Parts: sequence; C-alpha cells; structure tokens
Amino acid sequence: MVLLGAAGVGLWFYHYMVTPVGTSDAQVSVWIKPGQGFFETIDQLQEVGLVKHPEKFRWLAYLQQYERRIRAGEYALSASMSPQEILTTLVRGETMLHKVVVPEGATMEKIGQLLEKEGLVSFNDFLLAATNPDLVAAMGVQGATLEGYLFPETYHFPKGVAAGQVINKMVAQFQRVFVPAW
Repeated sequence: MVLLGAAGVGLWFYHYMVTPVGTSDAQVSVWIKPGQGFFETIDQLQEVGLVKHPEKFRWLAYLQQYERRIRAGEYALSASMSPQEILTTLVRGETMLHKVVVPEGATMEKIGQLLEKEGLVSFNDFLLAATNPDLVAAMGVQGATLEGYLFPETYHFPKGVAAGQVINKMVAQFQRVFVPAW
C-alpha cells in the first residue's frame, strides 16, 4: 500500500511538472530583478498566469535544488510551457535578447541614443563608458575615446546589460574584422 501511495504521489507530481497551465503560445515578458527572492519570483509568475500551484512549483525547484539558481533578466515565457520548462529557462538564464542595428558611420552619441531607445543602456552611461580612459586603455585603443572602434553591426543584448559589456562586444568585433594586417 505504501509503495502504491508513493507511486501515486510521484505520478501526480510528474503530471504537474510536465503539464502547462494553458495552451496559449502568447509570450509574457517577465523581469526578474537582480537579488529578487525565490518566493517573490513565484508570486510574480502566478500573477501573470504562468504558475497555478505555487507550492508545487516551490517543491519542483527544491527537489532539483534550483531555488537559488534562478538568474535575473527579462524572460519571454508562455502559458503553453510546463512548470519544468519555465523553471529550466529561469535557471539557464535564457533571457530575451533585443536587436540593435548600429549603422555604418554612427557616432558614439548615435549609438548611445539607439541603446537608450531600446531600453538597454542609458545614453549617459554609454558615453561615460566610451570616453572612460581606463576602459579605452583596457581595450588596447591608442586614443582618448572609443570613437571609430565601435563596429557597425547587428547586435543582440539582454535588458540590464552594462555599458561596458556592450562596448566590449563592439570593440571585440572591430578587432576581429580589422586585424593588424589591415
């Protein structure tokens, strides 16, 4: 009887783990703030209709030791995702990426405006980083600013990215394309 009971509970929990709360593929944007607690995250998921039974979701995370491994960021989740899929997405940090197209000839100011328009980095933070002598030197640039070293390209960044990370990616792309032989 005990084995049958345990098997029944296991089956019941497995059913919860793999069964989505709905059928809609419509994506819901969920922002997990840095330092946000696990219970607050579950409440947030419940408020947007992605978790029906928060206690079961808690147990699912605890059993996999995921409760402290959820990463901050902006996520695109849907009701058609199972609780396990949602949890795995949050633990892996599979955040939404926002496309930024930096056209040829764009100045640092124009790039800063593009990033701010997308809600990724503030204009001021970007310009401060791009003109920071320590960062310029760390990038191996022999000038006063990074003007001319921010490669025009289509980039994808998550919300909450730091200005320095954006600059690192752009300068690294410049250095990949313009090798010393050029």
